[in-house]
Amino acid sequence: MILVILGISLIMLVGGIIWYAVDEYGMGEVVGTAMGVLGGAVAVITVIIVLFLGIDVSGLSVLDEKIAMYQEENTKIEEQLAVTVENYQKYETDIFTEVKPESSVTLVAMYPDLKSDTLVQEQIKVYTANNQKIKELKEAKISGSVKRWWLYFGK
Repeated sequence: MILVILGISLIMLVGGIIWYAVDEYGMGEVVGTAMGVLGGAVAVITVIIVLFLGIDVSGLSVLDEKIAMYQEENTKIEEQLAVTVENYQKYETDIFTEVKPESSVTLVAMYPDLKSDTLVQEQIKVYTANNQKIKELKEAKISGSVKRWWLYFGK
């Protein structure tokens, strides 16, 4: 969309210059100047917008890799927490019954002694921060389609 506006403004600029130069009817100086100035001003503003949108859109190409990286990191944390919980369950077999929820983060929440462990707390903090970052990246990916549309009618 912005590129279409840029094209129209450049046509206005060139048309204004031509109209000013031809001046068959005596109005070419006023109309040509007005058209040229308006077209030039809109073209400059549009080029600035295109630059900023272009920079934003160019960063969208790596969002999928970033999301995958954070998900991979969370998988590693879940595996580490699962090992920690299994070791803790072996240690505390007399107190706790065998429980197998789907997420190791849920298991950590079930065992108060594990929640007080500093390493486990840090892993959960990183896990939570990663999930938040994944949400932000997915949101940026969604809003990226709007930016692409404004720039070049893309998806």
